[in-house]
Amino acid sequence: MDYDYTHPERHITGLVLDRSRNRSIRSKDGGDFPTLRNPDPPETLCWACGWTTSDQIYSGYNPRIKILYTRGNVGLWKIGREWILRDQPNDSTLGNDYITQEYLRNAPNVKVPVLECMMILGDPQAQVRLTLMTQAQGQTLSSVWHTLSAEQKAAYGKELAGYIRQWRTLQSAVMENVNHDQLYDILVGRCGGTLRPPKCKKIGYTVDGWLDNLEPELRKGLANKFKLQDPDEIERQLQELKANFPRDFPNVLTHGDIHMGNIIVRDNKIEAILDWELAGFYPAWVEYWMMCNNPVDLDHGLFDLLYEDGCLGITRREFLEKVDHGFKAVIDVWESCKTYHPDEEKVWYKPAWCKCKNYGGAFKMRDIGKMPEHQILDSHNSGSRTDGGAYGEGSQGYINPKDLKGKPKGKRTMSM
Repeated sequence: MDYDYTHPERHITGLVLDRSRNRSIRSKDGGDFPTLRNPDPPETLCWACGWTTSDQIYSGYNPRIKILYTRGNVGLWKIGREWILRDQPNDSTLGNDYITQEYLRNAPNVKVPVLECMMILGDPQAQVRLTLMTQAQGQTLSSVWHTLSAEQKAAYGKELAGYIRQWRTLQSAVMENVNHDQLYDILVGRCGGTLRPPKCKKIGYTVDGWLDNLEPELRKGLANKFKLQDPDEIERQLQELKANFPRDFPNVLTHGDIHMGNIIVRDNKIEAILDWELAGFYPAWVEYWMMCNNPVDLDHGLFDLLYEDGCLGITRREFLEKVDHGFKAVIDVWESCKTYHPDEEKVWYKPAWCKCKNYGGAFKMRDIGKMPEHQILDSHNSGSRTDGGAYGEGSQGYINPKDLKGKPKGKRTMSM
C-alpha cells in the first residue's frame, strides 16, 4: 500500500476516532486511554529513530520515512514512493555498489538497467555515509516467478542473459573493482559466515598475488591435512597447488550475486538489477561458480535458462576441465588450516525493546567496525575455529559441478 498521510488509520493499528475530543474515550482494546502527561525530562521511546514522549504526545507527525531493510550495520529507509536512503558506516567496505552502478551508467555501448540515480550526501570523510537513490518501481522477480508461464520465464531469462553478455564485455587486465582497488576474497579466503565484506583476505591483482595472500594458511593447511613436517615437502606441495590453480582466464565484470531477489520487474520487463556490492573484475568462470553456490533460488529454473543461453561464459565441461580440480584443491587446503578470531565472539547484547516487548538482539564486532584479528592456530591448539570454514562446515557447502547437469541442486550453506 502506498503511504497516505491523510488516512493514518490505514497505517497505524489501534487508532480510535473521537469526534468530540472527549479524552475519556476508551481505547479499542477496552482499556483506559493512554496518558497525555509528558514526563520531565521527556523519555526516549524508540532508540532506533529517537522518538520521545514529547513527539508522541504533542505532535501529529507520522513519519513518511520508514525502515525498509537492515543487514549488519546497514539500513535502507524508504522515503515516499520514489526514494531510498542507505545509512551505513563509512568504512573500508563502502561504495562498491555505488561505484559499480555509476560505472555501468557511464559505460559506452552497455545498457544494463541499474538505478536511475544515486547520490552521496555529506562529507565523504564523515564517519557515516548516506546514499540517496531512486527506488526501482515494480516487484522483485522472486515475488512473481511462481505466477509466470514457461514462456514468460523464458523471456525474463533471455532478457537477463542479454544484460549479462553486455556487462561481461567490460574487462580488466587484472582482478580489481571498477575503482581499481583490490577485491575482498569472497571465493577462497573468506573468514566468517557471510559473503559480505570486509574479509580478512583480499584477492591480489593477479593469480600469483592472490595465492601469495593465502600462503601462510595454505602452508599450515598442507601440514595439517597431510600430516607434514618437512618444510621442503610443504613447499613442493604448495608450488603444486599454485601450478594447478586456474589461470589464463580474462577478468570480466562480474555481478557476484545474481538471484531473483535482486531483479526488479515491471510490465514484463526487467526494470533494474540491484546489489552490486560484490561486483568486480573476476576471472570469467566466477559468475558461473557463484550462481552454483548461491543459497538463493535453489531450483526455480533461472540458472537453467542462463546456463542454456551460454551467457555465463563457461560450460559445465569446461569448468570441470579447467577450473574445478585446482580451485577445489586450494579450498580444501585452506579449510584444513585452523584460524581463529579472538574478538569475533564478543557482542553487545541489546536490552529488551520495552517492558511489554521482550525482544533482544546484539551488536556484533564486525557490525560496529571492529575488524577481528586473524590468527592461525597450531594443529595441537584446542581453540575452536569460529568462522565455520570457507563454505560452512568443512567443504560440504561447495557445490561440485560434477554433481550438476548445468544447474545447482542440493544443500548450499554459503550465506549471503
